[in-house]
Formats: sequence, structure tokens, C-alpha cells
Amino acid sequence: YEWIDKKINLLDTPGQTEFQGELLSALKVSDVMGLVLNTTNDIEVGAELAWNHSENEYKLPKLIILNMLDHDQSNFDNLLASLKTRFGRNVFPLMFPLNEGENICDIGDVLRKKVMSFKTDSSGDFSENEPEKDMADKLGSLHNELIELIAESDDTLLEAFFDKGELSEDELRGGLHSAILSGNLVPVFCASSKKNIGVKRIMDIISKYS
Repeated sequence: YEWIDKKINLLDTPGQTEFQGELLSALKVSDVMGLVLNTTNDIEVGAELAWNHSENEYKLPKLIILNMLDHDQSNFDNLLASLKTRFGRNVFPLMFPLNEGENICDIGDVLRKKVMSFKTDSSGDFSENEPEKDMADKLGSLHNELIELIAESDDTLLEAFFDKGELSEDELRGGLHSAILSGNLVPVFCASSKKNIGVKRIMDIISKYS
């Protein structure tokens, strides 16, 4: 399919362990591995195996999408903490939910330090809003952590950040791209595929930074 100005080839493989052959065949011809995980569960065996194959055998950059935010048992923070413990501090959220559960509609955007408010009509459309004080502080803190993480492989970005105190999304683009390809950053996204919430922003970022 095409998104913005990119043509993207998506190879979808089952996560169950009995389908490892399909997974390995896809990894051999892929540029990036994306793990789609269920926020009502912890890390499952299939995800562990997929990560290990992509890391040890194919050296692929990775991204993670945490799905099912609309479920009443969804727990984004717990799963993110497990991912960081298991796979390292470079697993980092570019998005996080503000109101998990059946009424999910708001997602924090760490890159832009905005709150994305999605329509509930399954259109996937959203508006960007300024966060309230506590949320602004959280987004700002995560944004600065992200800059420090990607600047570990790009000194010029770190210098620019210290000079100006802030970097735009466009300024971050090159550094973010390099950090993902090098494995210094594993971006974490979140979504409710059932309600088509979060998906358009995920696809925008993948298209811009791939």
C-alpha cells in the first residue's frame, strides 16, 4: 500500500510458535520487524522468539505496536515496563494512551508534545491539542529523554538541543531515522485497531522515518 509518499510492503505473519517458518521467511526479506502486542497480556513466547530471531540472526531494526487499548483489561504501562526490562532502555514510547478502555480517544504524542484526540466514528481522524499542565510536564520529560536517547548516535543533535533547548520534529527526523536503523531506539506506538485510533499517526511516522 502507499502512505504519504512511500510505498510500504507489509508481510503479516502469525505470532504463534507453530508458525515460526513463516516468520523466518518474512524476516529474511524484511527491512524492519514490527511486533504487534496485546496490552491485556504480558510478553508472550511468540514475541520473544520473533525478537530473538530478528536480533541475533537478521540484525533488523525493530518497532513495537501495543494494540487493544479499547479493552477494559488493557494495561499499557505494565507491558511497556516488561518490554524495557526484557529488551532494554532503548525500547521507548513515542505514543501513550491517556484513557485506556472502552472510551479510549486521547493519546499523547511524545514527538510533538501534543495530545491527539481521535474521533470515535472509526474514521481514524484526529485533532492535536495542547496538553494540560501535568500532561505537558510528562510529555516534555519524555521528549527530552527521547532526544538524549537518539543523540547518543548524533552529537550535532545534542549540541543543537543544548543551544536552543528544543528541537522540532523535522530537526529530529534524521537522528530518529538513524537511531531506529542502528537499533539505538526501538519506538513503541499504541493503538486500538478495532476503533481505528492511533493508526494514522503510526503510519505517518513510519512513512516519514523509514
